[in-house]
Amino acid sequence: MVYSENDLVKIFKNLGFIINKVDKYTSIEMSAYEAFIFSAITGATYLLAETGITMKGRNEIFIHRSIFQNDKYIYSPGLFSRDINEGYLEENSADMLKRKYPSVFKGKKNIILKEISSGSSSSIEKNIFKSLYECGEDTNNIILYKHFQSGSSFEPFLEYLTTKHFLSKGYLIENQVPWFQQKFSYNGKILNGGIPDFSAFHSNISSDLYRYSILNENSGIILNMIPLLKNFDEFDFKDKKIQKTYSYELIIGEAKSDKNSLEQALIQLSKYQSVELATELFTIITDVNNNENDTFGEIFINDFALSVKKSANVACTNSTNQLKDTIWMDNYIKALLLGNLGKDKIDELINDYRLSNNLSILKIYKSFHLIDMIIHTSIDIIINQISKK
Repeated sequence: MVYSENDLVKIFKNLGFIINKVDKYTSIEMSAYEAFIFSAITGATYLLAETGITMKGRNEIFIHRSIFQNDKYIYSPGLFSRDINEGYLEENSADMLKRKYPSVFKGKKNIILKEISSGSSSSIEKNIFKSLYECGEDTNNIILYKHFQSGSSFEPFLEYLTTKHFLSKGYLIENQVPWFQQKFSYNGKILNGGIPDFSAFHSNISSDLYRYSILNENSGIILNMIPLLKNFDEFDFKDKKIQKTYSYELIIGEAKSDKNSLEQALIQLSKYQSVELATELFTIITDVNNNENDTFGEIFINDFALSVKKSANVACTNSTNQLKDTIWMDNYIKALLLGNLGKDKIDELINDYRLSNNLSILKIYKSFHLIDMIIHTSIDIIINQISKK
C-alpha cells in the first residue's frame, strides 16, 4: 500500500505532533531531541546548507557482533575515525557535531513533508533551501523529509514508527543492526548473514543506564543518541541510586514497504532466528496483519497507527550465545558513551587503564587500544568522566 502525504499527516497526528505550515509546505513540529531521532532513522536532512545534512549513520563502531567473529571486536570508523598513523580521532562526537552544527541541538524544528512523484528528480534540497531562504524562513530549524510515491522511502519510516513504539516501552533501540555479513557456521549448518532493519534490546548495562536516568521504564533511547547525550538538556547523568534488574532481550524486526515483499522478510527473519539470539522477531510491513508464520510477530499500520501483534510461540534461544552477546552489547554501549568526551579525556581513560595494568603510555593510541580500554573499564568510570566534563 502506498501512503500519501495526507496519510503521513494523519500518522503524525496520532503520534501527538503539531501540524504546521512553512511557506507552502506542510510541516511537523518537533523538539530538537525528537527531530534528531527522526533524522537519525529516516535520513531526513537538516537544511543547514543547500545539500542538506543528515544525522543518520554517524555512530558506527562495530559492523559485526563479536559472537560471529570468534569473540573478536571488528572496529569500523564512524563515531571515531583514524589519522594517517592509524591513531583514532574524534569524528562524530558530541563536541564535534555541536561545533559544526550547533542549531541541531536547540529550539523547535519543523519537518517539511515533500512528496516525490515516480520518475521525478529527488535532488530537491537546493531549490527548497533557496525558496525558503528567499521568503525569510530560518532554514536552520527546518528538516526536509522526502516521501517517494514509489514507496522506496517507506522502510525507514516504518523503522521510525516501530522505534517510537519500543521507546515508549523503555528499550534500547537500533536500526541497521550490527550482525554478520559473511557466512557463519552454526550447529552444523552454513548460514548467510545480513543486517536486520531494527532491534530493541536490553542487556546487563541497561541496569546502569536506568540508574543514571538514561533509560526509564517508559522512555527508552536510540543508540544514535548515546554519543550525544551531553548536547541535550534531557540528560544529567546523576546517579539516582535506584536499582532495576534487566535480563537479556533482543527483538529483531525486518521492514518492507508492502506485502509483495513478505516472503523476502520471512526468509531474512529465518536467517536471524537460526543463530538463536533473538527472543522475539517481527515482520514490519505496512499492509500485512497476517504473515501466516507462527514463529514471527507482526508490526503493521492500522487506521494510521502502528499495531503490534506478538507471536504466540516462544523463539528458540541459546543461553550461552546470549551471555556472550550480553558482554558485546555492554561494551558497545560503553564505546558509544565515549562520544560525550573529547579525545583528551578519552586518552586519560586509556592512560589510567594502562598504568593500572603496568602497560606503557603511548603518544598515539590506535583503535585497538581504545577498544581494549573499553572492555576493561566500567561504565561508572566513563559516566563519572562525562559528569566532570
